Amino acid sequence: MKSNYLVLGLAALGLVAHAAPARTERIFLAGGCYWGVEAVFEHVRGVRSVVSGFARPAGDTTVPKLTLSPVPAADGSAVEATEVKLSSETGADLYYTADGSSVVTGDLPSDTAQLYTGPIPITAPTTVKVAAFDQAGNFVVDGGDFAPAAVALPDVPTGLAATKTQNSVSLTWNAGPASVTGYQVTVYDAAGAKLGTQPPVTTVPRQTVTGLQPGTAYGFTVAAKNAGGTSAESAKITATTNQATDSITISTAKWKSGDFRIVGTGNQLGAIVQAYRVNADGSLGTAISGATAQVVAAAPPGIGDWNIRMRNTATVPSNPGRIIVKSDKGGQAGPFTVSNG
Repeated sequence: MKSNYLVLGLAALGLVAHAAPARTERIFLAGGCYWGVEAVFEHVRGVRSVVSGFARPAGDTTVPKLTLSPVPAADGSAVEATEVKLSSETGADLYYTADGSSVVTGDLPSDTAQLYTGPIPITAPTTVKVAAFDQAGNFVVDGGDFAPAAVALPDVPTGLAATKTQNSVSLTWNAGPASVTGYQVTVYDAAGAKLGTQPPVTTVPRQTVTGLQPGTAYGFTVAAKNAGGTSAESAKITATTNQATDSITISTAKWKSGDFRIVGTGNQLGAIVQAYRVNADGSLGTAISGATAQVVAAAPPGIGDWNIRMRNTATVPSNPGRIIVKSDKGGQAGPFTVSNG
């Protein structure tokens, strides 16, 4: 049966007469938590030292069994695992460290040792050291090196297709498995060189690339990402943006309750512009009913203005967020963020 003991000077408890300064005595005390009892007696006047440990029944020197799953490699190499499980005999206490530090100091768990209560997760290369203590205070240590299981790269995306406008190309492709965490579209110029600015990673199998030049050929690829890294790029497709027919811009767009206004410019007088909502992927959404205007003459010559104004019951009930404005002559501007005010 296990008992925790403490050794301390008797003079501290007043159990012996005043002894010569050089003389010391020892006393053994049982305590449920030897660390807690040790801390108390370390502050008692006259106690020179306190040592805690187990009092083992006579003749019980058999160390407990200790099992790690997965089993550490005999040659010291790292074993692939997502977690490490420990087991021992009934009544044994299990301790571990996962930072490479010692799990035992003397015949006790070290200060860095943690009581094992469940599987030890392996999310990076880890040195696990473990110890099992039985009821008699006998213990055994073990351990090994572990590393996360390697994750295979995702398959190359397939089915890449493009829909073009004057200044943008909308791309779609076949969705990958649930393990895919994102997709990276890469844009190339007509000579096959990557553009200096690339689209951000998207988590859905579609993306609209904006800011392109009218009547210009571009190349596009897409790669998939997962926990293991990034796949190779898909087969490249080529799309040529539509030729410029007219050019429009959005200067401001503001919404407040009962008033929605969009102002911009155009270079073809008489052109009709229409405002649209923007889909989550940045592509052209549904038309905003009533949000139309005509490009009219403005100074300086060669530049026209357009002004969409919707008030009271004719306006939209809430801020549409982002908009695209499209001309019936082919020009397009946006996405543009609508501000409140």
